[in-house]
Amino acid sequence: MNGNLEITLAEAAALLGITPRALRAAIKHGTFRAVKRAGCWFTLPGDVEHYRRDHLGRFGQKAAKP
Repeated sequence: MNGNLEITLAEAAALLGITPRALRAAIKHGTFRAVKRAGCWFTLPGDVEHYRRDHLGRFGQKAAKP
C-alpha cells in the first residue's frame, strides 16, 4: 500500500459510520482489506468505498423477492 494514500482504521471506521472493532472483525473474516504495521492498521480509501458498496446495509436484510 502506498503510504501517501493510506488512512488509519479509525479514520476508515469514521467514514463508514461503524466502529473500528467492526472493521477489525471484517478484516478477520476477509471482507475488508488492510495491512498492519507497527501495531496500527492502515487501508486505502478505495477499499473503504468497496466495503461500503459491497457490505454495509446487508446485515439482517432478507433477499428481495423476484
